[in-house]
Amino acid sequence: WSTIGVWDHPGIIGVALGVATLLAWPKKIGQMLREFDWLTLVFLSGIFIIVATVNATGLLQDFAAWLGNTGIKSPAVYLAIFVWVSVALSSIIDNVPYTIIMIPVCTSVAQTLGVSPFPFYFGMLVGTGMGGMLAKSQTAVGTIPLVTGRVLETCHTFLNTEKLTADQARNAIQALRERGAKVVVASDTFSVDTPEHELLVMAAAKDLGVPATGGHEITKLYGLTTRTRTAVINASILPKMLETANMTEASVRKAGIEAPLMIMRGDGGVMDVVEMRKRPILTMLSGPSATVAGALMYLRVSDGVFFEVGGTSTNIGVIRNGRPTIKSAEVGGHRTYVNSLDIRVLGVAGGSMVRVQGKEIVDVGPRSAHIAGLPYAAFAAPADFTDPALVFIQPKAEDPSDYAAVVGRGGKCTPSPPPARPMSWASPNPNGTPTGMPSPPGSPSACWPNTSACPSRTPPGASWTSRRTRSSL
Repeated sequence: WSTIGVWDHPGIIGVALGVATLLAWPKKIGQMLREFDWLTLVFLSGIFIIVATVNATGLLQDFAAWLGNTGIKSPAVYLAIFVWVSVALSSIIDNVPYTIIMIPVCTSVAQTLGVSPFPFYFGMLVGTGMGGMLAKSQTAVGTIPLVTGRVLETCHTFLNTEKLTADQARNAIQALRERGAKVVVASDTFSVDTPEHELLVMAAAKDLGVPATGGHEITKLYGLTTRTRTAVINASILPKMLETANMTEASVRKAGIEAPLMIMRGDGGVMDVVEMRKRPILTMLSGPSATVAGALMYLRVSDGVFFEVGGTSTNIGVIRNGRPTIKSAEVGGHRTYVNSLDIRVLGVAGGSMVRVQGKEIVDVGPRSAHIAGLPYAAFAAPADFTDPALVFIQPKAEDPSDYAAVVGRGGKCTPSPPPARPMSWASPNPNGTPTGMPSPPGSPSACWPNTSACPSRTPPGASWTSRRTRSSL
């Protein structure tokens, strides 16, 4: 073997030993081939090919030479650089490709300084190990803002995956439940390559009857914080989306429809209901995406700005060269790993109510008339606006009380159960504070303008309406 240089190629020895192992147990060859992690093998092979290619171009040597010519002569300083650079980079990229890429750099720097490369190797390995400790802070995403006044509360616990057991996972999940958690998210630093730890936690959650999702199910992209945040948002809508999926599928099957049930995705594509049960976050912004897909399919738009106005929101999209623009969806100003069509959603549409302070309109939307139990002005008769008056209401308990509505003086709303008092007419005070405010919905003494809820108690001529812009009709 020494004649052909086999000992100079340890890869040949490794392959030979692998083949010998397979031949030693021929009855289990099929099982071994099926259970072998081919994806990891292909991944590592690709990394080695890329590193060898970059190394052959001389880029790594040039980078190492630049480091060696920075004027720093102390090997201890370079050791510290390798340690802390490894700490920073290994927290956002996998240790394996980073280590493979940095080995030639460490070697070249050591040759430039005339010292042994092994201290640099050791410092790099120590740094990559310390980088994994950052996972504790990067998976604690805290409170995630959604829209104004709405946040997603999270609680967090950290598990050491080095010797993680199912009992440890169950105990941690139980502790999170006691803190108010309804859904579990498992997020491991390198789960995109090796998801077994996340799968273990998800299995433990299933045993306890708790819905769970894993970061590796959502995306195969690195970046622990963004991947965790995306998985958390996915988990937050998981229970409701599971209920919706089951109810929708049952209704479709009850109607005798046997065709597969497909769900619209936010990027304009579709997925089956089984996939939606695992990754409901992919449906985020699917409604606006459907409008752009419709414009492409039925209007044959090749270039243009597309507006779709509904009752609650207006969607604005751009089509270029017959294709919609794509971007990563953002939630509360934070980027996620969910691709969606680049659509701007505004909380202004046909049913949007205006907010008035003093003599100024300070905002339009996002609250719509139907949320306040008000019919739309577009469906009102001219007689409904006889002798109109401006009143102020509070659609929901958490809303401000300066939403404006118009009511005719032909009658008054008498709610049930009695006793009730008439709705008082109101106009803004000079200081901008509304007067004559009714009590919130649900109060027995409130005359709340919900004509759809009590049409028999609404006298003829009494009509509650909200301001509506003509452009949205």
